[in-house]
Amino acid sequence: MSAMLQAAADLLQRFNDATTAFNNHDLDKYSKYFHNKIHVKHVHDHSKHENGANSAKKYWGKKFAHKPQFTPYQPISVDAATGVVEGTALWEDTRQDKRISITVHYRFIFAHDPGKGWLIAHMYAHP
Repeated sequence: MSAMLQAAADLLQRFNDATTAFNNHDLDKYSKYFHNKIHVKHVHDHSKHENGANSAKKYWGKKFAHKPQFTPYQPISVDAATGVVEGTALWEDTRQDKRISITVHYRFIFAHDPGKGWLIAHMYAHP
């Protein structure tokens, strides 16, 4: 396997691992995939965002109380040259005591750390 194909496979695996930790609401495991300077746009209010791993972890800790689920649809676009993983997914969570399901476009930008592998540097999803 070429180096670029291996990098793409590793990036997709990291995205899948992060998605599994997210859907299991495992905040400690999920946050291990965060770059120190991660930037997270809020799902339901794009005027709000979180900067930095600690802020992102607090945000997702609060969101996990609403039992969100993120289910990517195929195809998933993976570009190891830029670290971008994007596509369309089903987003589910609870808002005002009502379960909602919406289709979102997502874009995750990963940065490669030689010691930790691919880390999420930016995440964005919008309906």
